[in-house]
Amino acid sequence: MLEDDDGLSLTDDDKLLETDELMLEDDDGLSLTDDDKLLEADELMLEDDDGLSLTDDDKLLEADELMLEDDDGLSLTDDGQLLETDELMLEDDDGLSLTDDDKLLETDELMLKEDGGHSQTGDGQLLESTDKLMLEDDDELSLTDDNKLLETDELMLEDDDGLSLTDDGQLLETDELILEDDDGLSLTDDGQLLETDELMLEDDDGLSLTDDGQLLETDELMLEDDDGLSLTDDDKLLEADELMLEDDDGLSLTDDGQLLETDELILEDDDGLSLTDDGQLLETDELMLEDDDGLSLTDDDKLLETNELMLEDDDGLSLTDDDKLLETDELMLEDDDGLSLTDDDKLLEADELMLEDDDGLSLTDDDKLLEADELMLEDDDGLSLTDDGQLLETDKLMLEDDDGLSLTDDDKLLETDELMLEDDDGPSLTDDDQLLEADELMLEDDDGLSLTDDDQLMETDELMLLKAFKRKIK
Repeated sequence: MLEDDDGLSLTDDDKLLETDELMLEDDDGLSLTDDDKLLEADELMLEDDDGLSLTDDDKLLEADELMLEDDDGLSLTDDGQLLETDELMLEDDDGLSLTDDDKLLETDELMLKEDGGHSQTGDGQLLESTDKLMLEDDDELSLTDDNKLLETDELMLEDDDGLSLTDDGQLLETDELILEDDDGLSLTDDGQLLETDELMLEDDDGLSLTDDGQLLETDELMLEDDDGLSLTDDDKLLEADELMLEDDDGLSLTDDGQLLETDELILEDDDGLSLTDDGQLLETDELMLEDDDGLSLTDDDKLLETNELMLEDDDGLSLTDDDKLLETDELMLEDDDGLSLTDDDKLLEADELMLEDDDGLSLTDDDKLLEADELMLEDDDGLSLTDDGQLLETDKLMLEDDDGLSLTDDDKLLETDELMLEDDDGPSLTDDDQLLEADELMLEDDDGLSLTDDDQLMETDELMLLKAFKRKIK
């Protein structure tokens, strides 16, 4: 268990244990052998500027090729090609998965939905079987497409008490236990107390009673006196709860006011140290004494050997008890920029990237913008720029006009965003103010019914007339 300054296990002749060779780390946190060689198993820990794992000769690992992403967040090979397995990640404006040639995937046809939330095929047809159950009447009951109550949903009908009924208004046999009286007790449908719920009756103290007002044998321990102690039903302190009594110092007492032997260590003096019941410092708590610097002392005010590292100078650095900087804490020194320095005020090589200019960009120690951070520059619109103030090609889509539409850097409406334009009724329009064919179903008349663009009632919304009719009656 001997350890050197790096916390590595040593033999008694100060040799590094073979089993600890992997604990050595270079500035990048990589495990090294004791001759400062990179372990073969850690080659994958190297990362380039994009966070990709590299071998120790700066090659992209084959296994990480999938981590490259294009502007749409799609995985690419290291030569910028779309991976075959990611073709399904492309999405059109409706969030549907497309192949890389902009075709709707056969498996996603069911994702199209009409205004009623029903699944459709890609040609707008209601799915024959799986979607029949999605139609709902005003009570949110599932209907078939011919407005019939589904057999499986008969139990969804509820009366005013929230009880499930059959479609002829009868209480379901399985729901009889749901009826409750004024005390919240379950009753049968003829108002009788269920045998299994007899224990739910409570008296004024919250104790469970039988239906004849008697205290249940199993609940006798629930009675409490004014001190919150459990009592039997004859107001006796339970033997098991004797330790719950506390005196003014919060110490557990027996029911005759004596300090429990096991709680003697709870007594504390003014310094918060545990004492025996005769005011003596416990031997095991000697290390709890602290001097003005918060350091643990023995009871003769000596600094404990194990606490030498707890001393701190004005910079918060750990010192030995002779005010020397510990070798292992040299990296804790910081200059005015919060950068780690060696004890001779040199910038650590590993922290060169921590320098930041006024824009929060990472710089090298000679105040140069890091190549990997060029994309962090932003103009007044929050767009990423290169370090010469040019708009990045990949961010052209981030420009927005007054309607929140994405524009290219020459203020043209993107072809893919044409569907985002809306007229006064909220339907999506093309950029020449034409109603999109796919949005014809979004028009609504005054009753909230979907219409085609020639003001015709959609066939699938005829069932909504019943709701409108009911509203008018009301």
